Amino acid sequence: MQTMTKTQTNAVRGYSFAMINAVISGFAIFINTYAVKIFANTTVYTTLKNAVAGIILAIPILVIAKYRRELKQLTRRQYALLALLALIGGSAPYALTFRGYQLLSSAMMNTILSRTQFIFVAFFAVFLLKERITPILSFAFLLLLAGVLWGLNLDTLVWNQGAVYIIAATVLFALTSVFMKYLLSSVSPVALMAAKMTFGSVFLVVYIFISGQAAIITKLTAAQWEITAVTGVILMFFTLTSVYALQYLPAAEATAISAASPLVTALLVMGTSGLFTAPAWRLWPGYALIAAAVTLFIWSGFHRQNIQNQKAATVS
Repeated sequence: MQTMTKTQTNAVRGYSFAMINAVISGFAIFINTYAVKIFANTTVYTTLKNAVAGIILAIPILVIAKYRRELKQLTRRQYALLALLALIGGSAPYALTFRGYQLLSSAMMNTILSRTQFIFVAFFAVFLLKERITPILSFAFLLLLAGVLWGLNLDTLVWNQGAVYIIAATVLFALTSVFMKYLLSSVSPVALMAAKMTFGSVFLVVYIFISGQAAIITKLTAAQWEITAVTGVILMFFTLTSVYALQYLPAAEATAISAASPLVTALLVMGTSGLFTAPAWRLWPGYALIAAAVTLFIWSGFHRQNIQNQKAATVS
């Protein structure tokens, strides 16, 4: 798989979107801790949340003529690739996660894999997109890995069939980031987001009907609908910033910056629980490592951008 990149690297735009994405991700983690407390069925909750995001992201396609024209001009191959994106990025990994949760007695496996997803993305980006990882970036990845794993109780890891489902979901999420980077060479971000979330949520709705969980929707309370709407809007903004970060940055770097979200969540917890209560101070060395890694990523990106600008100026 090689990119025909009409996407153009832009460090300012790319890292701006990636940093905003990390903030949104950190806030989403924070608010989801409250959302899951009022939802006994996380499958229905996630499906409805994704549907809210999908409906919003479909609006530009429906009301803006430029994007309607784009849909008419897409080839059958492009439609097939977008359908594949909806399946592997907008539905299948969520269904696998649902099943994994049902079989796991501890959430530690999902925590570790979700925090280290950027490693999977970097691996696939190098081999499928031919992205280059410099020594500085390699060091930044190691710092980030150490930071996101700092303080986690690895002794609670459970290896069973549920872990297999969670690992499969993580691999699909990582492949989705690389696949979207590839598709951005020929499809607009707006069409890409609509395909992933709108049609992906359709697959999820079908899944909850087939699995016999659809009746739960009719019994939801007003509070549950409210939190679904709020988290759905947050997911929409998360999707938007992640796709535009991929538009302007290599896939490995865009997703690595988003992995800084635990630092954002920690700050939010401090703001609501008090400065000296949570998170535990033993976790702060990990947060410092995350901050150092993000700084290295951004420095490396701007350094690379400056070199490219100098070469362009020399040629012109």
